[in-house]
Amino acid sequence: MDARLELNNVGVDASRFNEAVNRSKRLQQELWVDAAAVAQNDRTAITAVYVNSLNETIDLHEKRVAAFENRVPQPVWLLIISVSLIAVFTRGSTLTARFC
Repeated sequence: MDARLELNNVGVDASRFNEAVNRSKRLQQELWVDAAAVAQNDRTAITAVYVNSLNETIDLHEKRVAAFENRVPQPVWLLIISVSLIAVFTRGSTLTARFC
């Protein structure tokens, strides 16, 4: 639980993000090794459900990491906002000039 919260609170700090991801992956690896050991000896429905939910949790973690890594960079957002503001004010000034 703490590893997931840590991943949520890293912000845009790449080093903290990498540390949090590595910690999460270590925990997931430990859980997976334990689940595989139990699954070899105990082939019940409960074990199957646990392994399936653990697999889904790992998949969701990878999706969250991918979403974080594929964010639009701040300079691109700044460029988009700047161009939009220039377009709005330019359009507004041309409309004002036509009606005056």
